[in-house]
Amino acid sequence: MITKKLFPVFLFLFVSVLFFSCKKDKEEEVFQSFELEAKYENGAYQLSWTPTNISTFEEYILVYKNDPFPVNLNHQYVASARKEILVDQSINTFTWAIPPDSERICFQVFVLFEGREIESNIVELENLETDLIYFDVDEMIHYPAKDAIYCFDYSARDMRYFNYKTRATITYKNIGFDFSASTFGDNGFGEELYLVKNATDLIVLDANTLEEKYIYYSGKTITSIATNEKGWIVLAVSGSTNSIEIIERDTWEIITELNYSNGGSLHGIEFLSAENNILVETSRYNIYRYQLDDAGGYVNSFQASNPYASQSNNTNLVVSPTGNYFVNSRVGELFDSSLNGISQLKDETGVDYSYYLFDETGATLFGIPYPVTFLGSEDRVDKIDLTTGIIESQEIIYSSPQFLFFNGNKIMLVTLKSTGTIVIRPLEF
Repeated sequence: MITKKLFPVFLFLFVSVLFFSCKKDKEEEVFQSFELEAKYENGAYQLSWTPTNISTFEEYILVYKNDPFPVNLNHQYVASARKEILVDQSINTFTWAIPPDSERICFQVFVLFEGREIESNIVELENLETDLIYFDVDEMIHYPAKDAIYCFDYSARDMRYFNYKTRATITYKNIGFDFSASTFGDNGFGEELYLVKNATDLIVLDANTLEEKYIYYSGKTITSIATNEKGWIVLAVSGSTNSIEIIERDTWEIITELNYSNGGSLHGIEFLSAENNILVETSRYNIYRYQLDDAGGYVNSFQASNPYASQSNNTNLVVSPTGNYFVNSRVGELFDSSLNGISQLKDETGVDYSYYLFDETGATLFGIPYPVTFLGSEDRVDKIDLTTGIIESQEIIYSSPQFLFFNGNKIMLVTLKSTGTIVIRPLEF
């Protein structure tokens, strides 16, 4: 009689145990097939994983590292900046716009429920467009015709010639000196680097071997250097007078000397149009445009006042590919080809930029702000629309942005990690 009364209870307990046992087995089965897939596409990492249907689901935790994970890594040991948390179980895809600052990157997904966690497989991807060079860099020379960047370490005085098309270091050499100004070109004696040593000496290096070819002793302070690869080199010098000297590469004789500049000892030069022999010069109070002939001779010139009259000058001028704009890269003085002042560029916090790069149209300028160490500051690259003045920013994490250059139609960013490693990668805007 008692057995008959208890039978429904026993039956209920038996069914309940069976149900929860089957449910648990089903959840365990899900975990046995919990797979992650990842790929790099359209400037971001696309992640997808096996959908789950767990009644006690708490959250997904997505993590990434630039090195392979240890076996059974607990997500709690991954830095918060390298993880994302999703609380919607119905989601099983995620787009992660992480900058590819390593040659490879690893992903994993964790499922948390009832105080437990199950991890997916680890997916390791190679960043096919990212290069790491184990080298410190303080200065970079971009030589587009050679698909080359020359990285220089001031403390060691080492130079590395890196070809970004073949993604290989071609040669490496201790050149034994610092340089204050530089340019490059082929003036009839092969591809060369022109470096200013001790402010007065022009050192010529073979751009392929980094071997020293010639030393030109000017006896004056060289503040800037330019060439349009027509057999002559232009120096901006200061001494008893400020002048521009045009030197024939073959004989190293001064073929033209221009004594029009004034307004401070620091003045920069660059060719606004190498093809048409148009040279521009900036000084603190004035700007100049010189028309030269194919032999480096003087034809005419035009002068305008510098509306900004900055208290500091930099001799590094950056010219747009179309020749419609040029900028003094230290103080952001932007001018058009008619020498009209357009603006004095600063970022949205009022900070100067340390590096500039024009796009191929000359209508957009990319800038790296000077690093500022205050709470809330960040490393980033700005994209400046010169027509509208609109600034679009991209934050750079885990490494410090140093230089920019174009590889075809892709803008490449050179950053420096705290370990002294150079990272070269595409910049996605």
